[in-house]
Amino acid sequence: MLRQALTHLHQSGMALLVYLMLVPGISAQAQETTDKETPEESLCVYPPVKNIITPKTGKPANRTHLQADEADMSEQNYTQFSGSVIIEREGRRIEADKAKYSHQSENFNATGKVRYLTTDLEIKAKQANMNLKKNQGKLQDTDYRTLPDNTRGTAETITIDGPTRLNMDDATYTTCPPDNVAWELSASEITLDKESRQGSATHVVIDFMGVPFFYFPYLQFPLGDERMSGLLVPAFSISDKRGTEISLPLYWNIAPDLDATLTTHNMTRRGVMWETEFRYLNQNSQGQIELDYMEDDKLYGNNRRRTKWQHSSQADAGWSSSLNYQRVMDEEHLQDFGDDTGTTATTHLEQNASLNYNTQYWQFTSLVQDHQTLSGAKPYRKLPELKLASRFSDRDNSLNFNVNTEWTRFDHPDYDHPTSPVPITDRSHIQPYISLPLRSQAAFFVPKITGYYTQYELQHHKQPEKDEVLYRDVTVSTLDTGLFLERDTDFSGVPLVQTLEPRLFYVKAPYRDQSKFPLFDSGETAFSFDSLFQENRFTGIDRVGDTNQVTTALTTRFLHRDTGAELFSASIGRIHYLEDRDVGLNGNIEDDSVKSDMVARLAFKPAANWSISSDLQQNRETGETRYSTSRISYNRDNDHILTFGHRYRERELETRDVGLVWRFGPRWRFLAGNQYDIKNRRNYETIYGLNYDSCCWGLRIYHREYYNEQLTGPDKYENTLFLVLELKGFADFGQQDAVDTRLKQSIYGYSH
Repeated sequence: MLRQALTHLHQSGMALLVYLMLVPGISAQAQETTDKETPEESLCVYPPVKNIITPKTGKPANRTHLQADEADMSEQNYTQFSGSVIIEREGRRIEADKAKYSHQSENFNATGKVRYLTTDLEIKAKQANMNLKKNQGKLQDTDYRTLPDNTRGTAETITIDGPTRLNMDDATYTTCPPDNVAWELSASEITLDKESRQGSATHVVIDFMGVPFFYFPYLQFPLGDERMSGLLVPAFSISDKRGTEISLPLYWNIAPDLDATLTTHNMTRRGVMWETEFRYLNQNSQGQIELDYMEDDKLYGNNRRRTKWQHSSQADAGWSSSLNYQRVMDEEHLQDFGDDTGTTATTHLEQNASLNYNTQYWQFTSLVQDHQTLSGAKPYRKLPELKLASRFSDRDNSLNFNVNTEWTRFDHPDYDHPTSPVPITDRSHIQPYISLPLRSQAAFFVPKITGYYTQYELQHHKQPEKDEVLYRDVTVSTLDTGLFLERDTDFSGVPLVQTLEPRLFYVKAPYRDQSKFPLFDSGETAFSFDSLFQENRFTGIDRVGDTNQVTTALTTRFLHRDTGAELFSASIGRIHYLEDRDVGLNGNIEDDSVKSDMVARLAFKPAANWSISSDLQQNRETGETRYSTSRISYNRDNDHILTFGHRYRERELETRDVGLVWRFGPRWRFLAGNQYDIKNRRNYETIYGLNYDSCCWGLRIYHREYYNEQLTGPDKYENTLFLVLELKGFADFGQQDAVDTRLKQSIYGYSH
């Protein structure tokens, strides 16, 4: 903001607002002023600015206009003006008590209460010496202020050297009002060059509440949105894992399409970590490379390293590619240096590369995939996976056809293990389907036939006698049909439309023995209301469930008749099995149940800012709850949020979460989030803190405690203290991005 505020000065030049016929080349015109006050900020009060310049003055271009109470031309080649002197030129104004004009040099020397004004800048000075023709000048003992954002400061001298260059000596900068300067930046010299779009400052000191707390011997910065190499604002945090951490980033603008950031993390409990982030962006590709390195971690007792490369490209003629590579030197790296619990719980790091081709009707994808195993079993590798799929549009009331094909080689790092070899497999799959969706406003009727044709070629290392070829062909038939019924009604005078939407979904899939088939990418689908309408109860390709079933479901909605907004909806459904099921995920099963669990879904908006939602799965035999998730939320805006959530899964988990964001007046905001493990009677995560805001600075203090099962020892809680000081219009000191990420994950509905 400092560079933006001061750039206004040299962009505008030193315009003089004056009129007098006695000076050659200067026309006579009446003074035009507009008295208007700058809008006050929400938390700060600034004195009004009088006679604000409008963007168009109506004066002739390249002419200087003068106005004064008196003029004295007794001195040869000079004219003295006194009494309410006003000098104007092209939307810029100088006001002064006195001004002396040189006819030969065209210099103005203004004294007294000098005031320089443009559409976006006000400068008060004791003296100003300007040359209008050359657009050069110097102002002494100045107070400047930008409009309308009210950034302000002082300078002993402001020197303008043409339309592109400006210098300030002994300058200050702040966004605070004059009567309450909470923070201030001072520099011995500031130089701004519009032509090179760069600025520099020497001996920069940042002062907060009268206490200097940061010093920069030299700073360079871009003017506007230009990127520029240099030091960035440091960050600070305290945690159990790292101790006191101070991060100092250095930015390197390598080229218009390349940049890098080198950050030094000084951790009192561990040592110094070097983090490098390299980015590139051009017309057809973009990517980011991250390298972290720490030599001799004091707690871990060894070197630490992490590598990550993400790349994507979009070439001509439908081709695209992507790369995702990540690797750590040791299995505990993410646990020690990850920023959230999701990262620290990672068991495998994926490494993949893909090449894709898209046309209007076809899509081709190739993929190679591997993993670094941090914990658990080693997964198979895809070397490679090739997919070809048609992209014909599905049209209502017409016959539709599409097909998906795939060939994958599944390799394994233990294929040639001497004691426990694992076979490699080539899997070929083709999945065509044909459908005839018949739809109207009141009903739909969608028959569909899908084929699953898959072949496996198993190869054993040095044991060819165990090699075999497995084949499966399954044809799945489905019929999806339903009605849309509606009626007008009202509730407490509110006009409503109620809908009634019965739905039947029939699936027929024959039994195929798949007990010998490998298991690469299949799993059981989580049972929910949405899963009632899936043709296969397994995910992936390796398993196709046998069934003869029909789903019955009913949904009702209440919509506002005028706006169409949904005020209430409720759905209920279950599956009725007409035959037993035998295909299981790991071998054959005998499932002779005649119906599934009952599932229901509810959404209700009792008021504009309130919402209630719930999903429920009920045991088909006992009627007890197997799974439920419920939430009640109040969300008026991002400053007023209250949310309660509960989640239950039979014999696995029961948790509840509470989130609160509440602003108390214009300055204070309280934020808190808690996730509690009811089953194990312990807090999973707690984060709380306060935000304080004035118009020119803010302070955020947060404490976070979360349970980390991977920690050794009896105490598995980690604590982190975040402190963020925001100097508005300049910079944030602290890890604001990390805090915002945690708050979004901990408080449902919070954005920023």
